[in-house]
Amino acid sequence: MMRDTWLAKYDQQTCYWLLDHGTCEKAKGYFLEQAVQGFMSSAEPLFIDSPFDTLKAQTPWLIPVSDIVLSLPESILSQGILLHSHTEKALVARHLRSLLNAELAEEQVLFRFYDTKVLTQMLPMMSLAEQSEFMGNIDAILIQPDFEESLEGNAEEGSEERLADHEVAIEKNAEKKTTGKESAEMGFIVLENDKAAQYQVRTEPWWIIAPEHLAGLYNIKHHAYAVSRRLWEMLPSLMSKLKEPLTKLETGFEKAKEQKLSKDDAELWVLAHIAHATQTELDELVSSLKLDTKQQEYVQEWMENSAWQL
Repeated sequence: MMRDTWLAKYDQQTCYWLLDHGTCEKAKGYFLEQAVQGFMSSAEPLFIDSPFDTLKAQTPWLIPVSDIVLSLPESILSQGILLHSHTEKALVARHLRSLLNAELAEEQVLFRFYDTKVLTQMLPMMSLAEQSEFMGNIDAILIQPDFEESLEGNAEEGSEERLADHEVAIEKNAEKKTTGKESAEMGFIVLENDKAAQYQVRTEPWWIIAPEHLAGLYNIKHHAYAVSRRLWEMLPSLMSKLKEPLTKLETGFEKAKEQKLSKDDAELWVLAHIAHATQTELDELVSSLKLDTKQQEYVQEWMENSAWQL
């Protein structure tokens, strides 16, 4: 197995398992049933600083790899992220904590990098330099495929990609940007960082999430649902004229994606088309949604040249 091959390259004492709160609770529950102790004896919580006072009960954990950890069933072990670093555990944890409070669109947000569903989509969107910075004092990362998704994927012969509620599964053997080396085998992602020894741990928030980092996390169903809720609140008369409005919005965003429109432009494009189809006036859109001049121009142009018919 890929994980065994990866672990065999390193001294087990320099390997760590990064897992979210939910996975940690599953692991603790398993060991409680098995009457096994010591699982959390060297565990390091990430939520310890003041910004996370109210979230400490939901903290992700950094746990040294041990025979106890590796005895977990595949359904639990596959949900975490394996790390290797020659740096001591406290400094690895400090680096990971520095990533938690990130900047997105000039606002501070919680960066859930410890969630495999987030990280598997974001890493391929980062440049080589960004991947290296993100890994910091970590030499190597192994992200394992979700056990249940792997079983489901194996049951569907010929399927390379599976759409879930909020992620797109990593394509088998897809080409991706890497820091030095990367391989993909049955959904595994392996990254190596040759700059780990040079890294100086930062204590203040510093990571910036760029729009392109989120491209892999985009989900049309979620986008359509969010826009639907807003339109029902701001323009109920328009929405009530649509038959199956949510389905119409999803179709619209699919077509906008085909045209490679940005998320913001896609919203205006879909709005223009459903306004055209429901004979909603531009003035009503402007007053209800507070569209600025540029947005008005886009919507007006698309309403006048509406090629997509609902």
